[in-house]
Amino acid sequence: MYKRRKMAQGQDKRISKETGLKIQVNSGAVSGRKGDLYGPDILVETKTSEQPKKSVSAKRAWIATIEEQAFSMGKTFWALVVGDETTGEDFVIMPLNLFNVLCESRTQLEEMLSENKS
Repeated sequence: MYKRRKMAQGQDKRISKETGLKIQVNSGAVSGRKGDLYGPDILVETKTSEQPKKSVSAKRAWIATIEEQAFSMGKTFWALVVGDETTGEDFVIMPLNLFNVLCESRTQLEEMLSENKS
């Protein structure tokens, strides 16, 4: 159990550093503090594996839980990060509306950058 907790904390720290999201202290242990990472509009649940896997999967129950928790906390978006701590790889599962927002934001940024070059 200790090893699994350390691996999960390592994943949370790595993702927090990469994304700027805050780590939820004692996630799930305190009423109202759900998810593992959070930002102003997003709640993120992380799952990690101790053993190398040939495939990556997510349980529908994990998705339903983080979706419900994000709604109850007033977060617009949610995401589930499934990782393999042995390789350091992380994969994000998110609703299509969030993916669309990311794609639109990237397009807008590229347009702004190309305008500034002119």
